[in-house]
Amino acid sequence: QSDDGGLIGDDGMASGRYPKGENGLYRAGLAGRGIYGSGTDGEFIAEDISRLLRQDSGDDDGDGV
Repeated sequence: QSDDGGLIGDDGMASGRYPKGENGLYRAGLAGRGIYGSGTDGEFIAEDISRLLRQDSGDDDGDGV
């Protein structure tokens, strides 16, 4: 059995509420909520990556400067 980082449960569906695992990997569309759930996961992932990039660049207010 491989370590999935807390992303996928024993039933093959997403484990946990958020689409980001313990090791920082993302998953989308595995929550069993159809296209709506996939879109919601995608939005969460995009916002999280954007937040991480702003942190790394020192742009805390998100204005690009």
